[in-house]
Amino acid sequence: MNREKEVKAYLEGKLSQAEKLKYEIADEMGVLDKVIKDGWKSLSAKERKTFIISFWNSKHIGDGLHTVAFRTSNGSIVAYNRYSNVSTTKTYSSLNDFFAGEVGSDRYITGYKL
Repeated sequence: MNREKEVKAYLEGKLSQAEKLKYEIADEMGVLDKVIKDGWKSLSAKERKTFIISFWNSKHIGDGLHTVAFRTSNGSIVAYNRYSNVSTTKTYSSLNDFFAGEVGSDRYITGYKL
């Protein structure tokens, strides 16, 4: 979907929950107006404080993987989609805190800064 169609779908409330999440994060970061007007690529590296991490659901690859979106906020990180059917966020002091607690660093696959 091109940028104009995506913005129109967002404004009309027709985006999937996953796509809508990007815009909600942009709104919380105070850059939503810029994203709507000029697109995602207009954000500076300093404004892009969002990243995703994928990890195995268990130590058995056949159990699948899970991807979580994060944003930085006042020295901590806020996780979106931490659990499959939960729409609330969870705050961690660091990625080490995230992996040490519930996930385990041996299940990490990859991560990307958006």
